[in-house]
Amino acid sequence: MKVAIGSWRIHVLAVAILALHCNNYNLYEKLTDPDGTNAAAAGPDIRTVFVSSVATTGDFGGTSFSSAWSGACSGKVGWAMADCACKQMAVAANLPAATYVGWVSTSGDDMTCRIQGQPLTNCTLPFGGPTWVNTMGDTIAEGYAQLFSGTLQNPIRYDETKAGSSSNTWTGTKTGGTADSDHCNAWADGTTGQNGYKGSAIHSDINWTYATPGTCNGILPIYCFGLK
Repeated sequence: MKVAIGSWRIHVLAVAILALHCNNYNLYEKLTDPDGTNAAAAGPDIRTVFVSSVATTGDFGGTSFSSAWSGACSGKVGWAMADCACKQMAVAANLPAATYVGWVSTSGDDMTCRIQGQPLTNCTLPFGGPTWVNTMGDTIAEGYAQLFSGTLQNPIRYDETKAGSSSNTWTGTKTGGTADSDHCNAWADGTTGQNGYKGSAIHSDINWTYATPGTCNGILPIYCFGLK
């Protein structure tokens, strides 16, 4: 006995079978990311921040930083030396591969720009942003707004080797990311004749970055922030 199946029934059956293998979401992904590259790279944007294990006077081109890595940062001064030092410490401690910048500002280059890998001052901060964690995995800030709000979720506290630090740190940076006038002459002066503003590694309030000024002959670490 033969059973007749109307053409409309065949069409409905075909659509049902197709629906098992395809949906709008998968179709969108195939059109926008045909090789799956974006999907593979997707995930939370987590970046590392630490207190440097090596301390320095306010002259970052001085012996403390410049001699610590067999000349890898030779010839660099100011914030460029800070950035190089942070990178070398991160590499030595096997931290996630990234560019690292020192949390230090000058009148020509402040942290609103440097945290985005840019020079100059008073950069507009993007909406959202990454999550920064210290080397013990504690969340420091979720996004740019919190990082520059004056209050962190937890103190930075630990260096790249996970050793605790209760030290003050060189920053020259106000809570909003702009430079204080005390920055050891753009981090090139290690004498008592200049001042540099300091933060505190054990604080999560305003004092984490903007605690007190001190003469530039003091020997202090810096904060190092990972960028992508």
